[in-house]
Amino acid sequence: MRVNLSISRRLIFWITLLVCILVGAVLVVIGTQEVGTLKQQARRQALLIAQNMKQMNLQLLGRYDRAGVQANVESQITDQVPYIVFYDRSGLPFVANKAVGTRADIVGKSHFEEGVQPGAPFIDDTRRVLLQGRSLRVVEVEIPIFLPGSETKWASVRIGCSLEPMYADIGNVRAVLLLIGFGGLLLGAAGAAFLANRITRPLRKLVEGTVR
Repeated sequence: MRVNLSISRRLIFWITLLVCILVGAVLVVIGTQEVGTLKQQARRQALLIAQNMKQMNLQLLGRYDRAGVQANVESQITDQVPYIVFYDRSGLPFVANKAVGTRADIVGKSHFEEGVQPGAPFIDDTRRVLLQGRSLRVVEVEIPIFLPGSETKWASVRIGCSLEPMYADIGNVRAVLLLIGFGGLLLGAAGAAFLANRITRPLRKLVEGTVR
């Protein structure tokens, strides 16, 4: 009898362990894919905002209308977009929203050289900035700006897009996955106990018959 109980417990342990490993592996894969998808969405959104700022200010930049660009920049600042900076053709700051206008760590210089050709944007999704007493994780995007018919960079625009909503979504995804994993563990343990009982019951009966 003790031997049969030992076998049953071993089966329950190993089957439960196998289920945990399988469920854990699946959840890790799903979680990694979901985080990657959310990061790609954040980059695309930041790039779209930068493109929108470029189109909104293209004519103003052609006229060097600093006041007009400044007004447009301030109108687009939100919790989601905490800073926007325009640079002139030499890479020096031209306009920045007032909250970061004197912040060298944010404004600095353009990432693009004066003779840059149209191409891929600069994207950095590892930045952390301190704004209004809060540490914010941001994806920073900068794109060059060319006037119509010109292949010479006229300006560039850099925007910082907050990643805090994205990380909140990632936290929610992980919480849901943990709940699913816990539910899978309970079901796995119950299934392991049922399966182990089905396997060891004939052995128990055989042992009892032999004893008689």
